[in-house]
Amino acid sequence: MRMKYIAFLEISPDVMDKAIETHKKRVSSKHSVKTLFPPHMIAKTTNGFLEFVIFESEGESEIAEYVAAYTRVGVKMKVYPITETSKTLEIWEKPKK
Repeated sequence: MRMKYIAFLEISPDVMDKAIETHKKRVSSKHSVKTLFPPHMIAKTTNGFLEFVIFESEGESEIAEYVAAYTRVGVKMKVYPITETSKTLEIWEKPKK
């Protein structure tokens, strides 16, 4: 089952070139997660940039590889599963057994 995730990448200026190189390698080798909302940057003047991306994945190994690729070059990353609010509300409103 495909799940949606949001990833936040904290990229300091000293690793920006390595992060860009990692991104280019992953895209050219077709070894990347399926992006639903392309990466966007938020300037964080205290420590560089904050990038976020929404993607889909079928499994843990794909996510682990994605996180490892960027972590190896010094990017700090957090990944969270996300669901559409209406689906969460449906689950919440189901009677408790």
